[in-house]
Amino acid sequence: MGKKAKNKESIDDKANSVKWSTYWDEVLLDALLEEQMKGNRPDGTWSTTAYTNVVKTLTQKLEFPFLKDHVKNRMKTLKKNFNTCYELFKGMSGFAWNPETQLFEAENEVWKELIQANAAAATWRHTRICHYDKLFELFAKDRATDKKRKADLMIDVLEKQIEVVNSGIASVADAIREGNIIVERGIAIAAQSRPRCYSEDEVFSEILNIGVPEHLQLDAFLFLIKSQPKVRAFFGVPSDRRLELLMKMMYESRDA
Repeated sequence: MGKKAKNKESIDDKANSVKWSTYWDEVLLDALLEEQMKGNRPDGTWSTTAYTNVVKTLTQKLEFPFLKDHVKNRMKTLKKNFNTCYELFKGMSGFAWNPETQLFEAENEVWKELIQANAAAATWRHTRICHYDKLFELFAKDRATDKKRKADLMIDVLEKQIEVVNSGIASVADAIREGNIIVERGIAIAAQSRPRCYSEDEVFSEILNIGVPEHLQLDAFLFLIKSQPKVRAFFGVPSDRRLELLMKMMYESRDA
C-alpha cells in the first residue's frame, strides 16, 4: 500500500485503523514543522489551514487517504510520549539524546541513580524515542506555556480572593510574591531546558573566527547546518578546540 515504512516498527492507531511507522511519523513531523514555520500555528494553536495542508502532504507523500482525525490522534500520541520523556529528563545532568540510537544515554551510575529515585525511568533506558529533536521543536514550548497558564490561573484566583477578603492583606501579598517567584523560576527552568539553536550566521562567523582554511569554509558550513546536534557539539567545546573537533567530525563523516 503506497510507500512502505523504512523499518518494521509501527504503532497501531486502533481508533482509525492506521499503523504509523517511524517513517510516517517523520513525514508528519516535518509537515507540522513546515506549517509552524509558515505561521499557521498562532498562539500555539494549529489553524484549519495547517491541518488541511498536513493532510494533503501526508496523502501525497505516503499515498494513503488520511483524514484530519488521523493527524490529530497521532499528534496526541506523539505529544504524550514526548511529554513523558521531557518531564523525566529535563534538567538532568549526564543525559543526552543520541539521534543515532534514538535513546537517552548516560553512564551506568547516572542511570542507576535516576532509577533509584524514579523506578519508572528504567523503561526509557532501552525504549527509543524517535525524532526527539523534532518533537522538541514542536511541543517543548507547549510545556512552558501550559505551566505559565496554570501559574496565571493561580494568580487570578489570588487576586479575586484579595477583593473579597478585607483582612490579612499583608499575608496575601506575601503569597502573591512567592507565587510570582515560583512562576519566574518555572519559566526560567523551562527556557534553560531548551537546547540553543544557532543561526546560520553564527555558524559561519565562528567558522571564520576559528581559522578554517578558505577552501574548506563552505564544506564545513554545509556539514554543520545539516544537523543541530552537530552544531551544538561544535559550540559546546571551548573556542580554541572547535577547529580540532570540526575537522575530526568531518573526517569521521567521510569514513562513515
